[in-house]
Amino acid sequence: MVSESGGDIKGTLRRYAEKMLHEGKITGYLAFHDEVVIGWCNAGDMNGYVPNRYQFIPDFARDIAVGKTMSIVCFAIAPEYRGKGVSTALLERVVSDAAEQGYAAVEGYAYVKSGEEFDFKGPARLYEKSGFSAAAEQNGVVVMRRSLL
Repeated sequence: MVSESGGDIKGTLRRYAEKMLHEGKITGYLAFHDEVVIGWCNAGDMNGYVPNRYQFIPDFARDIAVGKTMSIVCFAIAPEYRGKGVSTALLERVVSDAAEQGYAAVEGYAYVKSGEEFDFKGPARLYEKSGFSAAAEQNGVVVMRRSLL
């Protein structure tokens, strides 16, 4: 997949995430195994993600937000560690931090159909296992929400 600027879309998104990290707009969570990074989760305040062409947060999700919301927009897990609970551990850490920081809810934005070419948001079942439930669905995306209040 190629970005509008002619580069690789994953590289473009990585640079965008790095920029947002340096600006303090998102929080990156890393999972390690023996000092090697095996997983990443991109999460931050919903309002820190400005609407743009990447649509990290669907517009309809903003319309149904329930107060201060922590948004999970990306998971990246090393292939040999997939299916071993790394995403769940990262997700639970985001929830724990959001609760400590006074957020009303944590949301993820899963694709309804699995197997998307660039499905980096995590499947709905990942969120369901951690106490999230579907809050709304539109255009093939479901807002998975866990209330913290």
